[in-house]
Amino acid sequence: MIKDKKGGATLEFALTSIIPVAIMIVIYMVVVIFGAIKATDEAAREAARTYARYYFIDNVQAQNLARESAKNAFLVKAPPGSTFVTSNVKFYQSNGVISTYQNMTVSVETRVPVPFIGERSFIRSYTFPLESYKRKESLW
Repeated sequence: MIKDKKGGATLEFALTSIIPVAIMIVIYMVVVIFGAIKATDEAAREAARTYARYYFIDNVQAQNLARESAKNAFLVKAPPGSTFVTSNVKFYQSNGVISTYQNMTVSVETRVPVPFIGERSFIRSYTFPLESYKRKESLW
């Protein structure tokens, strides 16, 4: 039996503090990932709104405005160190359920550094009918 108990409390603290510190790190990682997903989703939604508002004026200008608005929306909510490349905003047009209108899908890809994992890519898409936005625009 050891009669000298010096350092016992320090050893006990070191062994018991490993689990709470590990839990805090995992919680932080989940918050960063969730924040990146929400920021990417908001960027896709904002790009879709901007494109829908301006697409009937000029398609190229609408895409450039949509890329800029997606970048601004992402950078406002993104975790620190995140990067947004405007060339990663893609536009796809397809037939809707009813043949009288077209669906537009805006896809946004972002890169976010996740602690202890590294940089990860997040892709979010937003699909909307173009004609419904055009009708609303004429009413405004």
